[in-house]
Amino acid sequence: MGSPPRGVSVAYSLPEAGCTSLSLGDTIGTGTPGHVLELLDMERGMGIAFEQIALHFRDTYGQPSPTSRQH
Repeated sequence: MGSPPRGVSVAYSLPEAGCTSLSLGDTIGTGTPGHVLELLDMERGMGIAFEQIALHFRDTYGQPSPTSRQH
């Protein structure tokens, strides 16, 4: 992934706006366990607690089961 995706930057600003939780979704089903772990690590590195994050995965390419088991 490299540099943080735009969504991570936006997510970082949400607590300042009063948000108490963040829901992340892979709506096209292409996320992999590695991508999700990297994204969560970036968000936790920005101070977003794991308990504040919800995850949603689609089954377009058969990835939601292996991806969600990583957490």
